[in-house]
Amino acid sequence: MKSKIPLICKKLYEKKLIVGCDGNVSEKKGDKIIITPSNVNKSEIRSQDLCLINQKGENLKGQASSEKHMHLAIYKYQKKAQAIVHAHPPSAIALSLVKTQWKFLPQALPEMIIALGPVPFASYIQPGTKKLGNSLKHLVQKSKAVILSHHGAVVWAENLEKAFLIMEQLEHSCKILCLSEAMGTTKTLSQKEIKKLLTNYEF
Repeated sequence: MKSKIPLICKKLYEKKLIVGCDGNVSEKKGDKIIITPSNVNKSEIRSQDLCLINQKGENLKGQASSEKHMHLAIYKYQKKAQAIVHAHPPSAIALSLVKTQWKFLPQALPEMIIALGPVPFASYIQPGTKKLGNSLKHLVQKSKAVILSHHGAVVWAENLEKAFLIMEQLEHSCKILCLSEAMGTTKTLSQKEIKKLLTNYEF
């Protein structure tokens, strides 16, 4: 199947956003979904390794990732989503383990607000379950990125390239937040400054 998923997987691996068989990537093609398979090293994945499922999650080709339920739920609840990237960005996961009182990432950087918008933390639910996917219903309707506590992060976009950039920006922002929290208390931008940004840039 012709898809840029192998290229995106390689980029995720090179940026250390995944290791080994971690993570999964998908994109919509009409009423079908191309998705990465289970238990395959994502840095070595080839086009012929990709799986195809329908909107019900039935395997049409290959054995799709066990996280297909999460992908299906996001496509169902966020109609603008055409591509999904799920990875295990270290800094984002670290924040979810330590900053358990945070419901959203602090809006501390203009780049975060413009590129990411609000980034919520989702409570831990066992990976690969329908329950995890359904728990994201209200979060993905208002956010392009969600940090999955104790697990990783998932982002959606209009295409694979944009989804990758969102994941990259998310981890970069989380690295900065980890540093700021190590040195003290993170200072967020004021609501006035955030409103100015959103006046010029639409989320």
